[in-house]
Amino acid sequence: MCTHLPVAKTPHPRPSLKVGVGELRGRLSHYLAEVADGRAVVVTDRGRPVARLTGVDQIPDGWQRPIDDGLIRMPAKKATSSKTRRKVKATYALG
Repeated sequence: MCTHLPVAKTPHPRPSLKVGVGELRGRLSHYLAEVADGRAVVVTDRGRPVARLTGVDQIPDGWQRPIDDGLIRMPAKKATSSKTRRKVKATYALG
C-alpha cells in the first residue's frame, strides 16, 4: 500500500504566477497566501525560472501516476529527529 500526502484537488487549477526574486522578497506574505490558496508561484532570476513554490500538500505535476504505481513513495515522516538536529547543532557550535 502506498502512503503519500493528500492532494488538494480543485476542479479548475489556477494558473501559476511568475514573480522575480526582488518582487518575491518585497511581498513574500502575499505570495505565500497565494500558495496556500492552491496557486503555484514560479520564481525567476533575471527572467529565467529558478524555483517553484507549491503547497506542502500538493504533489508536483507528473508524480501522481508513479505514486499510484508504487514507483515513488512519499516520506511518511521527517528524515531526522529533533534530537539528532540538536546533536548536530551542538557539534558545530563546539567545533
